[in-house]
Amino acid sequence: MRRLSVLYVALIAALVSGCATTPRQRGFTADQMKTLGEKALLAQDAPSSLKYLTEAEKKQPNDAVIQYDLGLAYNLRGFDAQALEHIQKALKIKPDYPEALNTLGYMYATRGQFDLAKEAFEKAMNNAFYQTPQMAALNLGELYEKRGDSQMALVYYRKAVKLDPHYAQAWFRVGKMLEKSGNNEEAKQAYETALRESPEMAEAHLRMGIIAYNAGAVKEAAGAFSQVERLAPNSNLSTEAQSYMEKINNPEPAATPFHYQPARLKPKKFKDPRKLEPPSPPVSQNTGDPAATTEQSANASGQTGAPGGENGAAPPNTTAVNPPSPLRYVVKVGSYQDKAKAEDLKSRLAAKGYNAVVRHVPGHDFVVELKSVDTFSKASTLQTQVTGETNDPPKIIKLPAR
Repeated sequence: MRRLSVLYVALIAALVSGCATTPRQRGFTADQMKTLGEKALLAQDAPSSLKYLTEAEKKQPNDAVIQYDLGLAYNLRGFDAQALEHIQKALKIKPDYPEALNTLGYMYATRGQFDLAKEAFEKAMNNAFYQTPQMAALNLGELYEKRGDSQMALVYYRKAVKLDPHYAQAWFRVGKMLEKSGNNEEAKQAYETALRESPEMAEAHLRMGIIAYNAGAVKEAAGAFSQVERLAPNSNLSTEAQSYMEKINNPEPAATPFHYQPARLKPKKFKDPRKLEPPSPPVSQNTGDPAATTEQSANASGQTGAPGGENGAAPPNTTAVNPPSPLRYVVKVGSYQDKAKAEDLKSRLAAKGYNAVVRHVPGHDFVVELKSVDTFSKASTLQTQVTGETNDPPKIIKLPAR
């Protein structure tokens, strides 16, 4: 989606006043209605967005951006068929529309159409005019990871960090694939890079803690797990971190050595089996696998992007424990040592209709972020829209829902 234009004061007044007169009745242009629709879309108000964008489409049916916006609005509303139809219309009008291609790839991926999704993502990634090709590269990696091809997934995750060395989520995925292959040292370096770019990425702290725990670096592991509990309380990540902390705080006692007893010793007397209590039923426990990949799964919300995680049914006759929690996606627009500069950026974003906040990371800078969204696709759209607001490219951070 193109970056949103600033509304005229008169248009803002009309919107706030709640006047029952529609934009079409007041003689608004297609571009003005498109802007109103995009602002409603940013506010996740799908019905209002569809109302304005539908009016804009009537005036300019061959506008690729309007068709793309309609696709996003229908997707937000949960109408997948209509969303796909408008994304395809946008690409029919403008075949090299990279944002629409990336979104189309996500829609195919959520339907399990691997080849079509791969083709769309590759076209987007290889478009010379696409401002965020690293997103398409990440989506390709997740597509292969979901298919079980870790080697190809790593290829595209490395491509993503090559396109954007500050892409924290891509560095985290690189670490996951390296850890899965047993290359823990390089995996640790990738996680460290992810945390330099996104210090509050709880899942990266968890993986760092698990690697340290398995290497016997208990103090380092405890520090990482404490960060997870601070950043993602009451989440699956926190539950797993707590299980490791219990192991650290209550290590299992060493096994008692076995001593052979000579046959001449009198055998031990056992209780009458008829007086024994019946055994208790087995208790299903989820202790976690230190080598298992820990995730909060997208796809791509439908995210942005592409699908995340894997779909697997629980084994029969077992109780599913700790189902994956939903994810949230935050677009980090800028980071400053000077709070005044961060507040200035927040004000500029607010003037353009974005819901931005300034968050101070202890020991780090003042970070300007947009309000979190529930899909990678929405975050990808926001990231594209705010590109250019600062000298550094905006970044997407994946977090568990609180």
